[in-house]
Amino acid sequence: MLFGILLALVLFVTIVVVESLFPRLGGFLGQHNLVVQAVSFSIFLFGWCIYILWHWHRRRLFWMVMTMLLLMHIAGLFLFATYLSPTGVSRWTPVLFVEAFAIFVVVDWTMRRFGRSWADKSNHPE
Repeated sequence: MLFGILLALVLFVTIVVVESLFPRLGGFLGQHNLVVQAVSFSIFLFGWCIYILWHWHRRRLFWMVMTMLLLMHIAGLFLFATYLSPTGVSRWTPVLFVEAFAIFVVVDWTMRRFGRSWADKSNHPE
């Protein structure tokens, strides 16, 4: 509970400081609304997936796979936005479902197939 209160206080102070020191930031972000949405949805997707798959966080392979998937996600968004069209909110729902399914399948298969050989030996002596 104390952590939640401290987190809320830090967020509140951050918002007040940013709004008072950088008043034009809201207008700038409004001009780049699709980029802000892409970053927000990406943070939500990978934060949620890491939260769900947290029981594997002590294995080095987990972090390597999640990093590779994040880089592939960023490259895919960049290529899609560059060559086809920017991704709006209406397209994010199917993208989130498909990518979340792919993340869970890839991470689960990888951890079950190669997880033992990549376990962090310092934290889990056997």
